[in-house]
Amino acid sequence: MDKTSKMDRRVKYTKMVIKESFIKLLHEKPITKITIREICDLSDVNRTTFYAHYHDQYDLLRQLQNELMTEIVSYLNQHTTDRAGTVSAETLEEIFSYIKEKAEICSLFLSDNVDTNFENQVIKLFHEWCISTWASKRLNSKLDMEYIYTFSAYGCIGVIKKWLDEGMVKPTGEMADFIIKMTSQGLGSLSQQSIFHT
Repeated sequence: MDKTSKMDRRVKYTKMVIKESFIKLLHEKPITKITIREICDLSDVNRTTFYAHYHDQYDLLRQLQNELMTEIVSYLNQHTTDRAGTVSAETLEEIFSYIKEKAEICSLFLSDNVDTNFENQVIKLFHEWCISTWASKRLNSKLDMEYIYTFSAYGCIGVIKKWLDEGMVKPTGEMADFIIKMTSQGLGSLSQQSIFHT
């Protein structure tokens, strides 16, 4: 192994332990209460090493969020939509499975211990999905679509957060079916039946 490869591996390892330590601290307290010294002590690196990779704890958070969002976008791009341009139930189930796989960090980034940036980025992803869905339904105006998008996007995020908070008890397939019914048919589609399968 050449010197460059060794250096790359060392940098990756250092950044990994810093991230893991930071995530552990975020589970214990809000980011506003976390210091660089705490991160360095927990990850066993000095401040010079930390500042070689991050400006501060907020930059570290942004990088973690951006990495996760890049993964999510890449994951979504691997899946196709149906003929109407909407996300299929199968794809949505895959999305819930992905969220379940990344449950710890998704739950953390959607919690009150961090800022709302991650949640806002996720909502932007819902925007593209929702707008394409309702555009095909020929609503009266773009404003109508924006209102419905806002209602559905925040509703979906709320459902995901509740699902994560409750330990993801409901199967991913049932969650996907629920979201599809709510976003495409509204509450009326669930008024005469149990929201989830029994």
